[in-house]
Amino acid sequence: MNKTYTCVKSGKKLVWDKGVVVVKPTPTPTPTPTPTPTPTSKPTATPTPVTVTTPVPTVKPLSQIEKLQIKIINSFEIQKNNNEANLVVIESPSIDKNRVSKIVKSYKLALNAFGSPVKEKMTLVFMNETDKDWWLKTSRELDGPAHNDNWWNNSSCRITDTALCAYSPGGMDHITLYTMIGSKTNPNGLEESLWYHEAAHLYQFQLTIEEKSYPNCWIIEGQANALGFAFASKSFDISKERSMFLANLARIFPNYKQYSKEDWINNFIKLTSDFSYCMDLSAGYSVGMLAVESLYYYNDGEKVNSFIANYYSTPETFESSLKSILGIDINRFYSNFAEYSMITLNS
Repeated sequence: MNKTYTCVKSGKKLVWDKGVVVVKPTPTPTPTPTPTPTPTSKPTATPTPVTVTTPVPTVKPLSQIEKLQIKIINSFEIQKNNNEANLVVIESPSIDKNRVSKIVKSYKLALNAFGSPVKEKMTLVFMNETDKDWWLKTSRELDGPAHNDNWWNNSSCRITDTALCAYSPGGMDHITLYTMIGSKTNPNGLEESLWYHEAAHLYQFQLTIEEKSYPNCWIIEGQANALGFAFASKSFDISKERSMFLANLARIFPNYKQYSKEDWINNFIKLTSDFSYCMDLSAGYSVGMLAVESLYYYNDGEKVNSFIANYYSTPETFESSLKSILGIDINRFYSNFAEYSMITLNS
């Protein structure tokens, strides 16, 4: 039955007649939701970093001759000049022009490295084994009375398609260098050493005074070879070529590996007094190179350069230049040369 509430007067107030009091039911509490527990994740194990070791290349220790060649190169570093060599280049019709261009660049680099004084014009003539008639005509025009018609194939340079050599006639008021490049030769370390060898001759020619129109051949060829192999080692591993070159000593001195100090000294003294022994047997190139290398081995490199330049450019003798520049006498030089030759050739 519906309950009707009526507004009635109670004293001065109006109140609601509520009739029978109905007990209000106790409200059912709303359950608080239990939060869903967040599952605890297991820690992820951090992997131990693997160190990748880059293999360090084994550095081959420098040999005695490699150390000496670096010493020789460094001795010339401070005396470089910035003068452009005064070179005139003449090419035969048959020669490879690109190759000549690279060779001329090597000549210029060498002359700059040696600190070569630029006193006069130098003419470089390039040809190959097919150019005999061209060579005859050109050399007669350039050399005048100093020309030698018999040079072609009548010298230490055998004219073939694998020939690689050079010569200067000398006896002129200017420098001309003829370079023979066989058509089947290829650039290599030995060839590079030749350009430095010949550049050393150009350097020597400019230094040498008239009174020494031809200084002792062993120092001329020995220095050229020592510098040639040293500077070529900047671009090539020249050790094999140098060893093969020195192996030719067996042709001149069959028992050289058994030589005592006295044997080496006696042969060197003969070398300084016998031109044919020096040039025709080529002892000046090999023994001379060992002698010049021994100077660098036992002495300050820059002083050796000064000593040799002084010998070329002043009236001083070899012995007096040794004393005044290096402070050693000729007997000490002989002894050092013999010891160095034995160390080098028997190692």
